[in-house]
Amino acid sequence: MFPVYLLTDSGFWWFTVLYVVSVAIVVVVLATPLKRFATPVSIPLPAWVVALFTYLIIEQFFHQAEHVTQMYQFAFLGMSAHDAHGFVWFLDDEWNHFVFNGLYLIGLTIVFTVILKNMRHAGVRWSVAHTGYIFAFFVLEGWHMTEHTVRILQHVQGLCDQCPGIIDTVTSINRLVLHFWFNFIALTLPTASYVWFGIPGQVLSRLQRGRMATQPVEA
Repeated sequence: MFPVYLLTDSGFWWFTVLYVVSVAIVVVVLATPLKRFATPVSIPLPAWVVALFTYLIIEQFFHQAEHVTQMYQFAFLGMSAHDAHGFVWFLDDEWNHFVFNGLYLIGLTIVFTVILKNMRHAGVRWSVAHTGYIFAFFVLEGWHMTEHTVRILQHVQGLCDQCPGIIDTVTSINRLVLHFWFNFIALTLPTASYVWFGIPGQVLSRLQRGRMATQPVEA
């Protein structure tokens, strides 16, 4: 059922605000070394790449909102990891997490491949700091996807509903806590790159041009 009780839970909203502020701070901290070691660039990109990158960042933010809700239910309301389903409870199953993270990883692979190609054509080299961030993202998100692959293989065999992965099996780390941090990293690292590449400016520019194109021409 939809957790209506959270709508009037001030603790939940403070926890959510704290999380959003934490994401903003981490993105700024991550973007600062990029600006320090290399001048931020605004590489002209196809409209579909800008749209895809923007969509992926927004979607990951809302996906992480589910994990934030689950974390609050687990850490502050005393629910078990099995019972903490977040807001969209019917989406909290193995297939949805597996498909979402798979498409997210594929989408960002496409985005960064096109960006790298355009940077080469423009004669712009990647900074060491930025290369490290992107490498870290693909390593961590690749492992994240491996965890979900292990879980889905168990699920399709009917062995479990909410299945364990590798790390939570060999360590004492709770599955819900582990994937909360996986998704936190999967949000902050690409968002720092999104800002560094000047994508927000390109989005605003396209929106302004679209608004001007729809305005009536005075006689």
